Amino acid sequence: MQKNLYFRTVVRRKNVILEGIFDFSLAFCTYFRLLQEVFIRKNFGKRYFNMSIALMVGIILFCIPTASDFVYSLLTPKNFYYGDIPNQSDSKFWQHYATWYIFLAAYVIFAFLRWRETCIPGIFSRYSLSEGDILPFFQKIRIFGRRLTLRVTVIYVEPGLFFLAGLILQRLHQKIGVLLEVSSIMSALSYAGAYRKGDDYVWDILDQAQMNNAVEEAFTNQNDHFNNKSGVRFYAERPTSEELRKDIGDSMIEKEPVSYAV
Repeated sequence: MQKNLYFRTVVRRKNVILEGIFDFSLAFCTYFRLLQEVFIRKNFGKRYFNMSIALMVGIILFCIPTASDFVYSLLTPKNFYYGDIPNQSDSKFWQHYATWYIFLAAYVIFAFLRWRETCIPGIFSRYSLSEGDILPFFQKIRIFGRRLTLRVTVIYVEPGLFFLAGLILQRLHQKIGVLLEVSSIMSALSYAGAYRKGDDYVWDILDQAQMNNAVEEAFTNQNDHFNNKSGVRFYAERPTSEELRKDIGDSMIEKEPVSYAV
């Protein structure tokens, strides 16, 4: 493969804030994706689904309600919090968090089912970082007569269903609703970030090829056109010697050595 050394130095306009959001969501996406993917995906790769991480997330979810409830009770006057009626605090707690623990129980059960799928014979013939199979249901959806693309499904449709469920539960004063909303947003951002990086990777390869092909036209030749067919420009002072320009042009392209597996 050939790489254009000049291409590496070209400054590209970046949205620093958006890139930061994508990088943050990608860094923590594993934990938020789990809350959705164990329910709507099957046949994860051996290295993608980690049962220890799934259990750690389950333990954290188990502790969050009591921890947050305790902190809130410390920061709120007793008569304003749950009142002085006996057992009122317990009833209020379960009124808001019963669905939380029901969701947690379902999460653990489905996580166990997903783990068993990674233990079946022949798992090594499957991509170990596979993010699981998309439900066939999503492939049947039509919008204006057109099937959903994978990109639209993982960024908008899958997280959107959980966000909608979270919105309904939040309206019913269920704390689990907020968790579903946050996890769906983080999941959507993580997939959007993954596609953004994938798009950049493909465009980088295409642009490097364009620059490699345009070295002679845009740099080696004495032509000083404002525009050329490929749109490539080299912002640099060019030597007057054609031979020297050719030598520099050839040096811009680095050929990586080919390695063979033994």
